[in-house]
Amino acid sequence: MGHPVTGRDTGFTLVELLIVVAIVSVLAVGAGLAVSRAPAADRDLSRFLAALSRERALAVIGGQSRGLVIGARGMAAVGRDASGWQVPQHMAPWRGRVTLTGERVANGPDIVFLANGAGSAWRITFSGDGGSRRCAGEGMTEPTCSGG
Repeated sequence: MGHPVTGRDTGFTLVELLIVVAIVSVLAVGAGLAVSRAPAADRDLSRFLAALSRERALAVIGGQSRGLVIGARGMAAVGRDASGWQVPQHMAPWRGRVTLTGERVANGPDIVFLANGAGSAWRITFSGDGGSRRCAGEGMTEPTCSGG
């Protein structure tokens, strides 16, 4: 039949746990190096898409308009309260060159997200390190991106 399982036979040993931690650490370092070597346009695009998704979700969850201010030197997330749009305190810098087109709200951010999930239409181009990437958003739909 076999011997009964006791408390000492269950779980992981310290050695097994250390091996798993070491493997995960090596993979994390490798992923970090791969991202830092990505072209500027790809890094800027990734950061932009993450901010876009985050601000849209915050607008819906918080029930208040949110936006992104896009400048030649960087980007900042802003909210809207009773007194109007917030002034960006810090612009996260771009690694390459960024160009945005689209209608802009007077005295507001370049890209706006409403509490119902709708947003403004925009087109953006990221360039640097010899490559370029383009994305467009039309309000309620997910952005479409191209380039390489």
